[in-house]
Order: sequence, then structure tokens, then C-alpha cells
Amino acid sequence: MASNKRPPTPDLVLRNLKADFASEFGLGSTPPAKLLAAATLYDKAYEIECLLRLIDMLRQHLHRALPRTNIDFSLQGGSNVAFRSKGGPVDRNKWSYVRLSLDGIPKAEIWVDIEFWALSADSQFPHQTRGIVYGKAHELDLVVVSPNTNGRPLPSDIYIGVECKHRSFNKALLKELLGVRREMCMRSKLRSGHVRKNDLWWGSQTSNPDSGLVLFCSENNVSKYRDPAEFWGIEMSHHPF
Repeated sequence: MASNKRPPTPDLVLRNLKADFASEFGLGSTPPAKLLAAATLYDKAYEIECLLRLIDMLRQHLHRALPRTNIDFSLQGGSNVAFRSKGGPVDRNKWSYVRLSLDGIPKAEIWVDIEFWALSADSQFPHQTRGIVYGKAHELDLVVVSPNTNGRPLPSDIYIGVECKHRSFNKALLKELLGVRREMCMRSKLRSGHVRKNDLWWGSQTSNPDSGLVLFCSENNVSKYRDPAEFWGIEMSHHPF
């Protein structure tokens, strides 16, 4: 028998998202309303929902890895008190982001819709601040980067990248995901005796620079594409919405 359950309306999704966001950061109703102004579409709302899920996953990982460390996620506001809604560089004077601090010391920043410089880009491109970059930079829906990163991060600045797909997963999306991953890193195993630099990534090290990539997908068919993703250190996560 077909299910009579209807998907939540955009208004309901947004109300629930605002409540979750306010609860995470201890905010009143006004800041989340401004921050989530772009989340009137399902895809954007799902992206912000995945931001909250990423924070939860990082918190759980750090509690296991650093049980005696004070872990704090705080919202840092730009002039607009809003998350970026279109891909571009880090601009802390304009857009909001989340700061992760360990024992009061900034460890990383989480940004929304940020372009990073591709491994295939010419070495001079990271110094470019104006004009069209074409295929020299690629957008990630969410990115965890080193503190005080400005402009477009280098692959070596990235701890974790995140892609968010509120749709059924397919082979075309897998090809896109693998292409993004290949522009983030080369495949490499941690050699015996070497200390891992990326202590924020809970997965195995399969890359150089050492980074992780997570795919959040609202449809459960994502597990069918896990094998090629795991080869490149990509975590495929079914996250219903």
C-alpha cells in the first residue's frame, strides 16, 4: 500500500530548522531568521540542516578523540548576519561562519558555499582575487578549513569538505563527486611512523593533502555507490530530511 505521508511544507521545514539552529547556538529567534533567509528552497534548507549534522558529527568525534578537551562551536557574524548562498571565496567581513575552538583556542572554521583552488590550477591562480576563475576553483557546499583562511582555500587548508544532495543519487552525481575529490587531493596512504596532521577527520587517511569528503544525501540509494567513493576517502551518508 502506498504511504499517505506527505513531505513537510517549506514553511514547516524552515520553522524546524530555525528552532534547531537557535538551540545549537543558544540564540533568540531573530538571528536564525536572518541567517536562514535563503533556506526557503528545499535544497538550501537541506544544506543548512547538513551543517548542523556536520557539527554533531565533529562533536562526537572530538569527544572520543579528546575526552578532556572543552569543545565549543560558536557563530561568527559578518555584516549581513547571513550565510553565503552562492559559491565564492571566504569573506569574513560579509558572511557568517561557525568557529570551532578547543580549550578556547580556534581550531577550525566551517563555511557555506565556498570555492577552493583545484590541484590542477596553475600555481599563480591562488593569488588571483578578481575576475572569473572558470575551472580553476570548485565549490563545496560546506567546508571545514584552517582558522583565519581568507579568499579561496588551498587543498592543504581543507580539513573536511561536504556535498549535500537532497535528491535520489545516481551515477552522474557520483562522477561529479569523484571529480571534486580528485581536485582536492592525490590518493595516498599514511606511512608507518608518520603522525597524522588532520585530527578533525574521523575517516581513514587515503589522501594527500590529508582531508576528508562527506556526501550527505536525503535518499537511501546512496549506499549503492559506496565502493568507488570509499576508495577515495569519501564518506557516503544517508541523512533523511
